[in-house]
Amino acid sequence: MAGQEETMKKLMLALFCFSLSAAFLAGCSSEGEAFEKKSFEAEASQVQALQIEVTDRKIEIQPSEDGNVHIGYQESDKNFYHIELTDGKTLVMTSGENKSWTDFIGTKPSRESRTITLEIPEAALASLSIATSNEDVFLPAMSFSETVSVRLNNGNIQVEGLTVGKGLNLETKNGDISGTVTGTYDDFSILSEARKGVCNLPASKEEGEKALTAFANNGDINLQFVKGA
Repeated sequence: MAGQEETMKKLMLALFCFSLSAAFLAGCSSEGEAFEKKSFEAEASQVQALQIEVTDRKIEIQPSEDGNVHIGYQESDKNFYHIELTDGKTLVMTSGENKSWTDFIGTKPSRESRTITLEIPEAALASLSIATSNEDVFLPAMSFSETVSVRLNNGNIQVEGLTVGKGLNLETKNGDISGTVTGTYDDFSILSEARKGVCNLPASKEEGEKALTAFANNGDINLQFVKGA
């Protein structure tokens, strides 16, 4: 019995010390992380496709006022980005981290420091591809000569009068897909599925010059077709 009591005392002491350590590390979370505002600019003639591959970031999209491509973001020593303009005129932005295990304890950086702003020239780009998580994505009334693709984990996708020349691919988990797409029902071949949700599109439709795919896992799909301006 004495041996069991001693073992229990040691276990309780270890758990107590671990709790104190966790509380201390949570107090040293990313709340005090220093972020610096930065920007990237490229002429529209240099960019045909824009590809954003990040996690846990909010992405705000708006038309460019000067006809160039602008990306606004914030970086720290622990949270940063890789931005590259390839020879194929694809502008790629990915997120990077330089963290120890203690950095994952406590609160994450503010939404402001995790927000990326994209200013895109109207009808200047062929394609746009976005992937992020834990945030909603809103696509305003803009035109792309080829394709638009949005993939989300834990977020809603909303489009408003979006115009594509060849295809539109929208996918989300734990979120809804809604809004309006420029064109008619007959313009698009369609593949769609709303698992654990309601979908207003057919599961499959073969005829159409453009391709529309919409998949929502644990969410609804409600997309309408509207005439262009």
